[in-house]
Amino acid sequence: MRLRAGLSALALAGAVSPLFAAEVTRQEVLLLQPDDELQFRVISVDAYGDYAKAVRAAVFEALQQHSLPQPSAGYFVLAVRPGQQARVWLDFHPALPPALAQTLRARSLSLLPPLVREGPVLLTLKLSLDGAPWPVQAAPQPATWAQAAVLAGAPINLSNLVERVWDWPAP
Repeated sequence: MRLRAGLSALALAGAVSPLFAAEVTRQEVLLLQPDDELQFRVISVDAYGDYAKAVRAAVFEALQQHSLPQPSAGYFVLAVRPGQQARVWLDFHPALPPALAQTLRARSLSLLPPLVREGPVLLTLKLSLDGAPWPVQAAPQPATWAQAAVLAGAPINLSNLVERVWDWPAP
């Protein structure tokens, strides 16, 4: 799928960081949903690819304006659902400083999401900042997702999980 190829190329682009900024030492773009689900939900691959590039640029710009008290690694997860709605979850260990987390959310959510159909489309950046060890978990597990999974009482598909926690407050 062109979407996967485009986002893979996006992950290879480097970031320039000024002195005292949080430095991205390793990055990877992850698509957490099956190809057939993505192909159905993404209306325009080009529009979604442009949006993904803009989100990545916003995240890296925010990181360039903040320093970290200690190295951190984890996931920046952005979901887009019909109605051009977007939501962000962060899953970093140790947690990012609150000011940086707020800036990451605000900058990425200020961008107009592309049109999607019938459920969320997730874009995930797996990041190592300031030399932190690469996360060993294969996928993000924000606290709200873990809570919702327990409350579900049975295995739950990721798209349904995201819909379930959409309106929960961000930690």
